[in-house]
Amino acid sequence: MRLLPAVLLALAAGCDLPPEPVVQPPMAASALAGRECTPGETGPGVLEFAMVAPGIVDGLEAIQSSLIYPEFDRRHGVQGTVTIRFVVGLDGRACDTEVARSVSESLDQAALTAVEQARYTVGRQDGRPVAVRMTVPLRFTLP
Repeated sequence: MRLLPAVLLALAAGCDLPPEPVVQPPMAASALAGRECTPGETGPGVLEFAMVAPGIVDGLEAIQSSLIYPEFDRRHGVQGTVTIRFVVGLDGRACDTEVARSVSESLDQAALTAVEQARYTVGRQDGRPVAVRMTVPLRFTLP
């Protein structure tokens, strides 16, 4: 191991070395998770892609406008984009919802709630309805 001369001099003089810099880990997914899928909702399995992709009834704007900004985060200026990953089941409802990118626990929960309350068009493969995984980003911004 090769040490820098300054470090060797500091050690020889009995000086303490500066502490290691603290490196923040990248923003991790939240531990929050929502409603799990039942076998009847997903059929034989969940696809990552389908010939006809599922969609959000009334568009992403419908989910975005239904978000309820938590008061604590509003007062403290917390903003950001929460990314939610979920499965659109055979009934057009979201299940197996999870936070893929977190901002704060309360914003994550608000995003999970909005995604679970929305309705979706069901994906199709070879003309049959199938369960398909989706990911949506939901932006929380203050005026």
